[in-house]
Amino acid sequence: VKQPFTVSGWAIDCAATSGSGVNAVHVYAYPADASGTIYGPPVVGRAAAYGTSRPDVGAAFGSRFANSGYALEITGLRAGYYHLGIFAHSTVTDAWNQAHRVIRVPEPLMNLEAPSEGSTVRQPFTVSGWAIDQSAASGPGVDVVHVYAYPSDASGQPTGPYALGKVASYGLSRPDVGAAFGSQFTNSGYALDVTGLPAGY
Repeated sequence: VKQPFTVSGWAIDCAATSGSGVNAVHVYAYPADASGTIYGPPVVGRAAAYGTSRPDVGAAFGSRFANSGYALEITGLRAGYYHLGIFAHSTVTDAWNQAHRVIRVPEPLMNLEAPSEGSTVRQPFTVSGWAIDQSAASGPGVDVVHVYAYPSDASGQPTGPYALGKVASYGLSRPDVGAAFGSQFTNSGYALDVTGLPAGY
């Protein structure tokens, strides 16, 4: 799913003699694995808007059930799988009936293309690549890229605090990224010209 996304559907209790027989719908999102097995407490637990028009439900079950739709917009989930639990409260039995679904929020992606690993560079040189958040509903889902350069040994092990910390230009056109992940991610490139570093790794 791309965020924000909407959890929606309908809920009724056919035993109701008036109204839909439901007075509340709650939505929970639990961290889960790909099979839907829950491994933590819910990260979302909110009441959905209930009572929206569903003439199709009314046509199928009777006009008293026509206003039985529910909806809740969700955003802010970290990448991973989630087990959605939707609970509808019956005014007839005072019980909570359940529906379930497993969803996946995709991970952010980024790539560092230049300079190449282990290369010897002349200054100024350019640090460049692309960065996206696949769960964004629009645009690339990234608003800033920071670049740091740490003194290190030849293996890349840092030997001191960073010697460079700057904000890269972001939003550069990357039609290849747009072609691979969708046109909303086209303007996802970043670049920073680096100079002034002392000799060394």
